[in-house]
Parts: sequence; structure tokens; C-alpha cells
Amino acid sequence: MTADRIIVCCGGLTQPTLDLMSLRLPEPSYRISKRTVCLLEVEPLVSDKLNVMPCMKWQVPPKSSGEIKHENKHDAVEENSVYVLPPIKYDDEKMYLKIGGGANIYLDGDVFGNPSSDEWNVDLTRHFIEGGDVEIEENLSKICREHVINVELGKSKPKACFTTCSEDDALRIENVTENVTVVAVCQGKAAAPAPAIGEEVKDFILNTPQAQVVDDVITGGSMGLSDDDYAALPAATRTIYENEAALGAMATSLGVTAKAEGTTLWAEPANQAALVEAHANSLGTINHDEDEE
Repeated sequence: MTADRIIVCCGGLTQPTLDLMSLRLPEPSYRISKRTVCLLEVEPLVSDKLNVMPCMKWQVPPKSSGEIKHENKHDAVEENSVYVLPPIKYDDEKMYLKIGGGANIYLDGDVFGNPSSDEWNVDLTRHFIEGGDVEIEENLSKICREHVINVELGKSKPKACFTTCSEDDALRIENVTENVTVVAVCQGKAAAPAPAIGEEVKDFILNTPQAQVVDDVITGGSMGLSDDDYAALPAATRTIYENEAALGAMATSLGVTAKAEGTTLWAEPANQAALVEAHANSLGTINHDEDEE
């Protein structure tokens, strides 16, 4: 099999994959963060009520109380925020609401260090064998039940994952050689703008410049495009912005101050309770006592 171009998009395993080809990703390096998400079981009746729930980003009181000095803005934001996704069906055929976030916990060892060293790999393997951090899962479950959503939730369980982060907080799309392109270091934010990232990768490889919109979606920057430039954007990218506009309109209709970013509604702490209450009211009140009768 032959190819004109190889695209390496292996997340935190990007450099180990390049090591197999005796290639190195140029500086700046990245780090792997061990993440634990919490899955909360949702009964069908509740799941039906939440099927139009938007993805939400939620600010929480800082646990460090300013004692921890973060290396960059990304780490500070991660420590003091969680995200909540609407219920979906998992491989056990049950519906779960997903909540994740919290402080980055970086791997022992350096994935950019000696390629023969496997300290980082041992740590990452242990993380997945253990299934995540139970303490983090319990804290996320508590935040979701007490502060995020006022519906009956079942048992929770942890799930291990990992993200890639860098000090400059930037997505990387670049050539390592003339026929090997790397797409990596999405700072744990690749899911929402994935179609737009794919469009930018295509344009990068075909050498057709495009307005830099992906970083705007990941960091919540301003669109700032003329009507002609907007019309020239790839359809997937326009969908991202149109979704932001729809979410913003929803927040406005609910009478709540919130900022739409990608597929997420951001609300300041003073407005978060009002946003959730207004959204719950728009779905209809869930009264479990009446349901049981």
C-alpha cells in the first residue's frame, strides 16, 4: 500500500507513533493529562425529559482557593469548571449523563523524553486498568447532583480517559516531513469543533488558505468575519457558528445571560442556577412523586 500523505492524529500517543517512524514533533512539546469522567445512570422517563438538553460548561468554586499557581490559563480554567453532556446509551444498553472536568493530573514521566523509556506508558496503563480515579468520580457526581441538574439520577461510575495539553494552549496542524502531517494537541476540546478541524486539515494539506476559525471555536474567540468571508467557510464550520447563534438565542429566550461557544452554553456563576431552572421549566417540571402514582 502506498500513499501521498500520512496524517497522524493519535492524541497523546502522537509522539510514540512518530517514534515508530524515527520522527519527532517539533517543540513546543505536549503533556498527557489523566482524566476521569463520571457517568450517572438515568432512567428512561428522566432521559426522555432531557433529550433536548444542551451541552453545558459549568464553573465551580476553586478547590485550591488560590493556593495553586497554574502554569497557564488552560490549567486554571480546567480546575474550576466541569462539562455536562445529555444522556446517551452506552454499551451496557443503559442511558448515562456524563460529567467531566476538574484539574489536570499529568502523567508521571515525559512522553517526549527518551523513546525507550516507558514510565509514562506504565502510568497511563495503570490509569485505564484502574478505570479512573474514584475520588474524582465521587466529586463530579456530587457537583452534578447538588449544583447542575435537579432530576433524579441513579448510580454513578468512573470512566478513564486522557487528553493532550500544551503550555501555549494551541491546536497543532503541521508537517513533520513533506508527506507526514500531524494533527494533535487539541487541549481536550476537539469533540465540538471536529468537523471544522477536519476541514482545516483538508485545506492545510491541499494548501488552500482558510480563515482561522478553529482556534476561535476552541478558545471561544470572536468570529469577526464579513458576510462574504462567512459564506466562503466550509459548511461544517458554518454549522458550528450557526449552532452558537441558536444556543445564544435560546439563552436570550429564557431570559438568562449566557455565552454560546461551539456546542456549549457558558454562564457566569451568578446566572448558572437561573439558566438551569429556566431550561428545566422549558422542558416541563419533572415530579417523580406524581410519576410514581
